[in-house]
Amino acid sequence: MFIKHRFASPFQCLLPILMLVLALGACAKVQPEPFAKFSASVQELRSGTDNAASLIGTWSEARTVEVLASLEPKAALEKTGQMKLLPAPPDTPGTVQPATVTSETEPLYVKIDRFRRGLYEFNTALVEYGKAMQALASPDLVSAEAFDTMRTDLNSNLKQAAGAFGVQTVELSSGSFKVDGFALFSTIGIETMRNIFEQRRKDTLIDLIHNQQQAMDAVSKLGIEGISILRTNLRNEYNNVYSIVENEAAGYTSKRITSSSVNKETRKKAAERLVAMNKAYSNEIQVLDALNIAYEKLPKAHAELAVNLQKPGSPLDAISAIYNEAKRIYTAYEALRKQNEGSSK
Repeated sequence: MFIKHRFASPFQCLLPILMLVLALGACAKVQPEPFAKFSASVQELRSGTDNAASLIGTWSEARTVEVLASLEPKAALEKTGQMKLLPAPPDTPGTVQPATVTSETEPLYVKIDRFRRGLYEFNTALVEYGKAMQALASPDLVSAEAFDTMRTDLNSNLKQAAGAFGVQTVELSSGSFKVDGFALFSTIGIETMRNIFEQRRKDTLIDLIHNQQQAMDAVSKLGIEGISILRTNLRNEYNNVYSIVENEAAGYTSKRITSSSVNKETRKKAAERLVAMNKAYSNEIQVLDALNIAYEKLPKAHAELAVNLQKPGSPLDAISAIYNEAKRIYTAYEALRKQNEGSSK
């Protein structure tokens, strides 16, 4: 009795390898969308914040003018003398600085201008980090096309070498092997390599995010503390100027005595300035509130990147919140811009 041996078809032989490739691809693929959203959110945050900070400085300048105009001549002269710009020290060429300014006497709009530059650099660091993470998660880094090109080039080089050697076949233990069909890397082999590389990239990204988490916590705290300082300074300036304009709108002098020289038109203009100042201050606080929330969300947004690597499709609530707060900052900026344009007419 003869036993018939059943030989597997080429497809059946390749089936286990194909299953391995599919399994590796399914678990290893890095989804770039969360990284793109994180990068977009911090870029939007930087743009809106810089624009808004510029107009906050403009309104602070206007409040400084209100203070100067309310001072007695001697006090006003002393204040303007402190504000006079002189050349800066030799180690900072090309800049100027107030003459006798101290941290107490320095006008807030000067501090805001310096704070704005620092804030831009701070947000730029986040933007560059976001871009770097997006690049590491980009599908172009391990694209099928790049690996296929590598496979084609390697196999082509081997065939050219065989041709140069004048070899058409090589003898193996399993039989003769034609050089024409020689391939160091098969399509399946190169795809397996790509998926292994992708898995290692995924693991490396997760480790990177976890290792950077403490630094992101510190960045968050730094941003929140900076916003808190600016908020206090703005509040103090607002309170000071408000009391000055409030008295003028009510028809009182600095000594709270009704002045017959303060006519109705003067009081009306003071009241209009009071309303404008309130609107500006309200929008300034909107900006700081939104920025504070965005910086609070940074650590969680950063952690969401690792979660999405481990569980693709997980929520991106914190990343979305940063983007939404950036839009809120832009809305407040637009309100400040329109108000500023209206006041300059």
